[in-house]
Amino acid sequence: MLHEPPHLSIAETARRLKMTPAAVSRSIALGGITAPEAAQRLGISTGRLRHYIKLGRLPATRPGRDYRIDPRELALFKEEPRPNGRPPNPNRSEIQRPLCHNCHRPLRQPNGRTLCWRCGPDNSRLERLAISARNRRAQRKADGLCTECGTRPPETGVDYCEACREANMRRHRTAAA
Repeated sequence: MLHEPPHLSIAETARRLKMTPAAVSRSIALGGITAPEAAQRLGISTGRLRHYIKLGRLPATRPGRDYRIDPRELALFKEEPRPNGRPPNPNRSEIQRPLCHNCHRPLRQPNGRTLCWRCGPDNSRLERLAISARNRRAQRKADGLCTECGTRPPETGVDYCEACREANMRRHRTAAA
């Protein structure tokens, strides 16, 4: 695809790109400015520059391995307004998850519910876990096993074995330090 270069004077192009007119003339004669130099003049990365070239926003030729950009095109491109940062994702911004009426956290799977799993109407998940742990300890005690690990018989007078008692003491020592 042949592209007609814009009609900017060499002096105007040199002013916009902060180059000397001789450097602009030399780069036009050589087929354009290299991609790294153009990226430096624009203040962007070479990857972003290649992205603009692939999108068609910045015309460039590729005589060999590297891109060449006409300095007049680069001067016009530099004057174009470009938004900073990542564009907003329309899929994320449109989705507004309903919030829990109690703790105001977003509901993972709304399904018409008004409370999250922590504040749920039956029992919160944490409370259900505590109940199952209490039931597990009671069953281990009834079986005559350590209530912590459930593998060894407990010491006399307590509900846990010697190994679990030592582990708890180590835990408490490190927490106090």
